Amino acid sequence: MISGKASAVGEVIVARLEHGEDLFESLEKICREQDIRNGVILTGFGSVGRSQLMGASSTAYPELEFYHDRREEGLEILAISGVIADYEVHAHMVLSNQDRAIGGHIEPGCRILTLCELVIAKLDGIQLKRLPDPKLKHRVLQVVASA
Repeated sequence: MISGKASAVGEVIVARLEHGEDLFESLEKICREQDIRNGVILTGFGSVGRSQLMGASSTAYPELEFYHDRREEGLEILAISGVIADYEVHAHMVLSNQDRAIGGHIEPGCRILTLCELVIAKLDGIQLKRLPDPKLKHRVLQVVASA
């Protein structure tokens, strides 16, 4: 386990996205406009008419394989959560229809159907970044300095 660092919760931003907006791009825009350099997505819910998700599809470690799931159907957003590190959004979402639930990393291309309501908290006193990890061969969350 990598040790953590304490941070204070700062401002809390509440936002609503509307029909047709790209969920991932809108999250990035909210972070820039509201100056959310480091934060957490506390909750999100609503619906999408198109989804674009990615996630782990193998148990190979550290050479993970990933699935890419794109759907053109009305799906309920059951949950959105994530971390903002140096303005970079890394968020996951759980979606459902009447038969099953699916989830994964939110990718560009998720389009809001009716609406999406989000609550995001800024983190004060901490500086986060995603930096390359030589073992995993991709970038991972790091505490880099106090803000």
